[in-house]
Amino acid sequence: MRLRCLGVLCCLLAVLPVSARCLYRLTVIPLGYASFVDASGQVRGFYPDLYRELARRSQCILLLEALPAERARAIAPIRPSALRGPVGTLPSPVHEQQFVPLAKEPMELVLRADSGVNSLADALKQPRLVFGVIRGVTYGAKVDRLLAGLPPSRVDISVDAQTVYRKLEAGRIAATFGNAYVYRWYFDQSPAKVAVRVLPVPGSRSLPVGVALDARVLSVDDLARLRRELEAIRDEGLFEQMMARYLGAELARERQYHRPRSG
Repeated sequence: MRLRCLGVLCCLLAVLPVSARCLYRLTVIPLGYASFVDASGQVRGFYPDLYRELARRSQCILLLEALPAERARAIAPIRPSALRGPVGTLPSPVHEQQFVPLAKEPMELVLRADSGVNSLADALKQPRLVFGVIRGVTYGAKVDRLLAGLPPSRVDISVDAQTVYRKLEAGRIAATFGNAYVYRWYFDQSPAKVAVRVLPVPGSRSLPVGVALDARVLSVDDLARLRRELEAIRDEGLFEQMMARYLGAELARERQYHRPRSG
């Protein structure tokens, strides 16, 4: 699917009583219900909703640029996005970026129903079963180790999630790992249907996901303000409500993130 607003800046909030210094460009990539471009060319999803609310609260102007994953990766070194999400926990130490966890995402195994296997253990034992993955994506320590232990012929690499699920539908791969907000969006949108089974990954805990703030782009004051407002949106339960608009209340409730208690 070609994105209708590639290279087009979509202003989330255009009129705000702010200093001109608090104006930033954010890059988003198509990632299921987290962020997608609808038929009219509008960027939607619970992360665009988050950025709209963040702009309102912080009184910053946030410009949203929708780009394919490959393009976003290519320009990141020369034009980094002020905020990026959803991302997993950042590697440590990272001095240039700060991470605000917003949700917990269980990693799941998505299998073609005709694959003839009933668990991850069964799938790993099948010498011809091919897993599809997205280039550069981390699926959690446990899954990454499992994939690294497979021969190259059993791991098919794609540039984005949409390509992975197209291959799953076509039977070019039999399984992949993912989150509900990605695979639910794809199967809701896809004109062709394929029967799948979604199974838990044993021992794979829910992975914190959220927004990375880039200190190389943001001023010190704006970094502190945006981080504070992101945490407030999460702690007030508003981000859970945003997820519920797309995933339903039950899935959103399962994914809500509670700040660990100190002490």
